[in-house]
Order: sequence, then structure tokens, then C-alpha cells
Amino acid sequence: MHFLLDKNYQDYIIETHAMKSECLYLGINTLANMCEAHQQNGLSGNTNYIDMHFNEIMSELTKVLTVIKEYLGK
Repeated sequence: MHFLLDKNYQDYIIETHAMKSECLYLGINTLANMCEAHQQNGLSGNTNYIDMHFNEIMSELTKVLTVIKEYLGK
């Protein structure tokens, strides 16, 4: 997510909202909840939360993508 490298929190908030929606649709609730927290903190201007917890959300995303790839046989 290059948005944080540029400190472009507005686009990051949009991305976390979209990812939250897709995760909820697919039943990936842990990642959806993390996205919700990032989105809400971003909307309230708490960018420190985003910076401090970015590695956690990326770690969870990596886990989810690994499971999906294994399921699809890729």
C-alpha cells in the first residue's frame, strides 16, 4: 500500500473501506475488523494509529492471501 509511503491517508482510507467490504462479503472477519479500525481512525484523523498498526494489517492480509492461494492451488 504505497499510500502510506506518500502519507496519502485519504486514499488509504478509501482502500481500507473497499477491503473491509470485500472481506465481510467473503467472511474474512478478522481482516474486515482491522480494516474497519484503520478506516475509522483515519476518518477521525488518528493517523498515528494507522502508522502504528500498519504492519499488523499487512501481516493479516498476507496470511489471508496465502490461504486463498493454497485453496486455489496457485
